[in-house]
Amino acid sequence: MSRELRQIPPAPRVLRWGAVLWHQWPIALLGVTLALYGGLWTLMFYFASGGKPQDDIRLTRDAVQTQGQVDELELRKVDFRGQALDQVFYSFPGPGGFPEKGKCFVPADSLRVGETITVEFLPANPHINRALGGRIGLLPNYVSLGFWILVLPGILCLLYWFTVVLRLRHLLSSGDVAVAEILDLRLLPLIIPNMLDVHYSFRDRSAQLRTGGHWARERSLLGQRLREGSNRLAVIHQRKNPRRSRLVCPAEFLGQLRP
Repeated sequence: MSRELRQIPPAPRVLRWGAVLWHQWPIALLGVTLALYGGLWTLMFYFASGGKPQDDIRLTRDAVQTQGQVDELELRKVDFRGQALDQVFYSFPGPGGFPEKGKCFVPADSLRVGETITVEFLPANPHINRALGGRIGLLPNYVSLGFWILVLPGILCLLYWFTVVLRLRHLLSSGDVAVAEILDLRLLPLIIPNMLDVHYSFRDRSAQLRTGGHWARERSLLGQRLREGSNRLAVIHQRKNPRRSRLVCPAEFLGQLRP
């Protein structure tokens, strides 16, 4: 055991990322799930609703106007924030006199086929256009709701997980080393990948008996040592708060050879 303790580098130590990335991994999994599926949900309804809400903003800011003609009306009676809308298809002369076509949503029953309308378009991108008083994209309220209840909490979970991973990495990089006695070890049921719940005791710098515990991935270097029946392992703990501790193997630090 003393040989293993001597193999752990003095502080500050350089740690392998693989030794800490599994720390509190259920939070990371929750964050990825919420952010991924929430993002897909938002994108799906974003494109289904016509998409490109930035185009409406650009048209409001930089558009020029010309006269066009209504070619077709689709009486969809789309309900957008309490207002019924139709979809209008129209044509207009673009820059240089070349004909352009466009479509957008307008208030229901406000236009007729063949009617002359005012069309707004971007001079540099005439394919971005809309009828005056209309809008290109419809972004329903539930799309933004999906962002707030799925994507944002997922991002916050990932930020929290990365913060605790950095805290653990700092602990293992600068903490005190001691010898831990394994008190209890059990395989957690119904969890994939297999995780070991380990509890141990050790004496800190003041020779006071402390206890600690955490999860360890069964197939990690530490998990293999625990499965081999090792009852004495190295532990690194925070000097000011010895309750914060973690079992380690020398091979988890850079510069140490893997077995």
